[in-house]
Amino acid sequence: MARFLARLVLRRGDAFVVQSSEEQNRLEQMVGGRRPVRIVPHPPLDLFRTSEVPRDFARKQLGLADADVVILFFGLIRPYKGLDLLLRAFARIAPDLPGARLLVVGENWIKGVDFEQEAKQLGIDGQTIFRLEYLPDDEAALCLKASDFAVFPYVTGTGSAALQAALGAGVPAIATRLETFREVEEDGFGLLVAPGDLQELAAALRTFAQEKNRAPFQARLEASQDGRKGWDRLAENIVELATAKGSV
Repeated sequence: MARFLARLVLRRGDAFVVQSSEEQNRLEQMVGGRRPVRIVPHPPLDLFRTSEVPRDFARKQLGLADADVVILFFGLIRPYKGLDLLLRAFARIAPDLPGARLLVVGENWIKGVDFEQEAKQLGIDGQTIFRLEYLPDDEAALCLKASDFAVFPYVTGTGSAALQAALGAGVPAIATRLETFREVEEDGFGLLVAPGDLQELAAALRTFAQEKNRAPFQARLEASQDGRKGWDRLAENIVELATAKGSV
């Protein structure tokens, strides 16, 4: 029923904006290829005003030490986002990196799964911090500001506002080699690994745990922090599409 209704609504559109070529292909399968479609990646999000939060203050509030290497998983927890894979990958490197901390932030939408118990079984509960709830903006800002890098081990996906929030806060990322994360590698903001590849993910975590290895990605990300450009591009595409239809 949901697919039928989605197709019914989408077929009423005169033009479309999507975030990836993958989504364009799905859209054209539903409504045909006769309507104009623009691909505009999700612009960076700076919703949480992290620039106003000192790093040392954020870490103190979260009980983290200045020397800790803080790895962030951020966003609503759904089955396709691969948190279980991240916990197992972190368990592989944690014994060799006693200063590493995995910070898991987000409301758990997977019924019957206790991630805190999983961490305990893997022996990483002492190095893992869970905030399994939807956080207000000021608390989300603390988590982003305290982090050295973020990880998005999605098995599948068509977009990620959580990734854009991390990039918008100046946090480099490790993500999976999906169309929606292509910019991470193309723009030099982080590393991409194969979806579902535990060994490759663990190796990437180990690499980024060294400050010298993630520093170039951090520098490129900081140099690009004019998030307005992405939103200007989205606005321009919407206006162009609407003008072409005589709607503006």
